[in-house]
Amino acid sequence: MLAAPFLMAPGTAAIRLDYPNHVTLDEVAINGFYDGVFADNAFNLRVWHSVITGGRHSNLWQQHSEVSHGPDFGGPLSVENSNLESCECSAPSIWVQDVAVVEVTDTDIVGVSRG
Repeated sequence: MLAAPFLMAPGTAAIRLDYPNHVTLDEVAINGFYDGVFADNAFNLRVWHSVITGGRHSNLWQQHSEVSHGPDFGGPLSVENSNLESCECSAPSIWVQDVAVVEVTDTDIVGVSRG
């Protein structure tokens, strides 16, 4: 469990990924950071079986990424069997910004559900 020891400043994150390529976070528990996971220019990020809660800004922030359907992971972000509980001050649990989707079809965007 990664838990923020005090009120975290803007721009801080429990896990910060700059230009990651094919990263899987599996069974991760994060609580109370400004951003739980911050991914910039990410190429295929998977969050599986994880609990990310209490973000001041967001639990999961993905920005400046380009989506090209690949043979292995396909797409920049996949969140499965995870719990992204509400953040402080009605901040979004998942924030996606400046993400381009290229050469994909409607069938590449699947599985959006609330549970």
